[in-house]
Amino acid sequence: MDIHSMDQLLGLSTDQIMERLIRVRENADMLFYMDSLFYPRVSPAFNPADPFHAARRNGSHGIDVMIGYTDYEMGLWLTWNEALDRHPCAWFAGHLECIEPALKDSAVKLYDDCFAHEEPGVRGMYMLGDSIFVMPSVWFADELLRNDEKVWVYQYDWQSDPRRRALHAGDQTYLFNKHDTAAGHHLLGEAKSAADRARRETLTAAMQDSVLAFVR
Repeated sequence: MDIHSMDQLLGLSTDQIMERLIRVRENADMLFYMDSLFYPRVSPAFNPADPFHAARRNGSHGIDVMIGYTDYEMGLWLTWNEALDRHPCAWFAGHLECIEPALKDSAVKLYDDCFAHEEPGVRGMYMLGDSIFVMPSVWFADELLRNDEKVWVYQYDWQSDPRRRALHAGDQTYLFNKHDTAAGHHLLGEAKSAADRARRETLTAAMQDSVLAFVR
């Protein structure tokens, strides 16, 4: 059953909502249609304005904005799919509808050239992360800047694991000082030494100080 109104959504039980969520998560192509799971959908029943169009028309009403992303967003998805970074770059391009068919070969060459020092699968991981997270963040910041709003953009680069690297949500772990909790260990692994723990604590303090300074 498709959901076309808020009343329909509110009428679903928790079990019905979770069953639908699991169906989406278990779809092998979920990564390439992530708005189905994570993002607000553009629909007259829920939100008549595309967020990018709203930013273009109205800016942020004078409210300063901070927006960011991680260097290797898709590293997180290796938690659920260990084979994800084993595909060639062309496989990622072939699945991404946001890349015009006539441009797919050029996109693959671009990532092959820019990340020539990396394995082909890692190049594809960067392509996917850029398509889903990085470029939408940059484009949204651009829309706000066209309205003379003040926008700060950050990139999180700290690597806890040589394969998962600076993965999606790693920045939030430090922002909320959760690196030494069960959830933090699941995401980033445990500190390997006292020096490693000290580095993590230093990063937490630096990130919190920066965000609080921004807010103030």
